[in-house]
Amino acid sequence: MRIIFGAVDRGLLAQMRDARRSGLIELYDSRQFSEVTGEVTTRTHMKTLAIRGTYGGDRRYHGVWTGTANWATGSLNRGDEITVNIRGRSVWKKYVDYWHVVRRHSHVE
Repeated sequence: MRIIFGAVDRGLLAQMRDARRSGLIELYDSRQFSEVTGEVTTRTHMKTLAIRGTYGGDRRYHGVWTGTANWATGSLNRGDEITVNIRGRSVWKKYVDYWHVVRRHSHVE
């Protein structure tokens, strides 16, 4: 599994770093920092999960979940958010290609 993050709380970041050290995930930080102030100037805000493989009974599944939700408790159960599941190889490929664009501008965490 490969993850790019833009903004994440310290607790979740610690868990993701532990998973990376255990070899369970690849982790990338999309944040770009100002050389003058040290503050974050750019980061991804994309919320996407792309799956290729077995999902449910489909062993050749290609699909993407994407939307406005931040996938955090408050956003998922108290906000006016949407997440959609889009099935299809061509859509999956477009999202994965864009993931690689963001990855090229991120650094290994």
